[in-house]
Amino acid sequence: MPTYTTKFHTLVTEYVNTAIEFPDLKDITLAQWILESGRGSSDLASLHNNFGGLKWRSEMAGYATPVHYEAHDGPDTYCAFASEKDFIIGYWRFLERPPYKGWRAKAGSDEGFIQFIGKIYAPASDSYDEQVLNLRAEARQLLSAVSSSEDRDEDDGHGTSEPFTKPPIKQFIQSPNRESRDGVKIARVVLHYTAGPSAQSAINTFLKQTGKRTSAHYIVDKNGDIYQMVEDSQKAWHCKGANADTIGIEHVAMPGDALTPAQATSSIALIKWLLSAYKLKADAITGHDFAKGYTAATDCPHSLFGEYKRNDRQANQRTLQAWVQRNFSEFVA
Repeated sequence: MPTYTTKFHTLVTEYVNTAIEFPDLKDITLAQWILESGRGSSDLASLHNNFGGLKWRSEMAGYATPVHYEAHDGPDTYCAFASEKDFIIGYWRFLERPPYKGWRAKAGSDEGFIQFIGKIYAPASDSYDEQVLNLRAEARQLLSAVSSSEDRDEDDGHGTSEPFTKPPIKQFIQSPNRESRDGVKIARVVLHYTAGPSAQSAINTFLKQTGKRTSAHYIVDKNGDIYQMVEDSQKAWHCKGANADTIGIEHVAMPGDALTPAQATSSIALIKWLLSAYKLKADAITGHDFAKGYTAATDCPHSLFGEYKRNDRQANQRTLQAWVQRNFSEFVA
């Protein structure tokens, strides 16, 4: 029977309880970490919570710190993570770097994913993907064991689980209007309406690189389709003065429109995932006009969440708060 370190067991438990964009890839990525860390026994894993052999790159600032480490192939600068959870978040951030561009198109299968990233991750190996795939069953068993244990605990009335997963993203269309968060952690979710007739019009606006450049992380269409245009890890330009620590969600609507049922379902699912993934409470949800630090004037989010009263900002804020209380009671502090 394979032997795992205590830290590796902690990593597995954290991974079970961490919402990621592609949950079906947990088996194959944990298999990769089994291989890279020797089931948690490497010094890089035990000393620096780096279970993936991630070398330091400037894009990892805010997610890890650089550390000198003597690996089997010689000394180099690697990523050091504050915790197992930080490693998990950092691993997926590492894949957002330019060398791995296109990995999402391969995320439909374990084989396609590991074959794609393996050529970049371990270019000197001709069998890296095979080595990882051979450990997939072991990884699946580890994850299942933790999930089964937590299910039993919940049945006994002890503890809770986090069932929220990221809803399907119809398309990721990267906006050029984005920048680094410079290490600032996500703390709020800001809700908007597009004041436009379609998702495509919002997409076109967020792709413009002339005039007033804007963007948001997500767009929720009237039919419930969700588009993503900026990675969560990066700052979008949606709420001047309040962009550094926020996720921006646009809803396709004209002034006077309320959320459609399909739109509300998708938006609630997305927000619940964000709250779960970033350990936020319901009071982290706010509207564009009500966001602390916002430095301009707007009627956004208008009537998305109930009756809009012109020139009565406090009443409009109470309307949004009532919607939040109805739909996110499990996240109330």
